[in-house]
Formats: sequence, structure tokens, C-alpha cells
Amino acid sequence: MLTIASISTDTGSSATDFITSDTSLTLTGSLGAGLTSGEVAQISLDGGATWTTLTTNGTQWTYTDSRTLTDGSYVYQVRVLDLAGNTGPVVSKTVGGRYD
Repeated sequence: MLTIASISTDTGSSATDFITSDTSLTLTGSLGAGLTSGEVAQISLDGGATWTTLTTNGTQWTYTDSRTLTDGSYVYQVRVLDLAGNTGPVVSKTVGGRYD
């Protein structure tokens, strides 16, 4: 199962609450199964308008958000795309940020 598992560094009251003050945000997750030939894992930062190919290693993926983050919430979406253009389910996670 495709997941968004964690952010680095999660500085909220819990290490798994997806709240951070870290302006160099890295997300990690799992694919559930390795990608087959022609498949890519992708991430969207704009509600699915555009997609960027993720770095994968076996069944794991990672992405570093290079934007300048300001206070607020950010929605990240991930999916798997095959060679024919078919997509699997989109998984979303909201990250809250406070960057004082």
C-alpha cells in the first residue's frame, strides 16, 4: 500500500503528527511493492495539477521540498503511474508548518 510515512524533522508534540518548524522538509514513504517496468512514483504539491517523479529505492521513496515554506498547511499527494498513463490511488497528507 502506498503511504506517506513521515517528515523530517517532525517537531510537533508527537514525532508522528506531521507538524514541523523545519524549513528543509523531507518526506518519506513506502510503495507497498516494488515498481514494475515502466512505473514511476510521483508527488504533487499543487493539488494534482503537476506531478514530479520521486526518488525510489526498492519499496521506499523520499522527496525533499525545495520551496521556501511559510506558516500554514501544505498538502502532499503521491501516486504510482504506469507506462500507459494509468494511475493508482492518490494518497494525501497535510503537513502543518510554523516557521518563526
